[in-house]
Amino acid sequence: MTAKEEPSVTPEPEVTDEHRAQARRMAESYKDERQPSVLPGSDGMVSGTAVTDWIDENGESAK
Repeated sequence: MTAKEEPSVTPEPEVTDEHRAQARRMAESYKDERQPSVLPGSDGMVSGTAVTDWIDENGESAK
C-alpha cells in the first residue's frame, strides 16, 4: 500500500435479534456461583473459581 491509498474498511454487520439471543445463551454458560479461591503458597498469584476445584474445604491443595 502506498501513502496515497486509503486502507479498506470492513463494514459492520447488522445486529439482529438472533444475534442478541445467541449472545444471551453464551453469557449463561459463563455464570458461576462459586467463590474465587487463592491457591495456598502462591502469594495470591494463582486464584479464581477454577482454583476452588483444586483446594479442599480447609484451603489446602487437594492431592
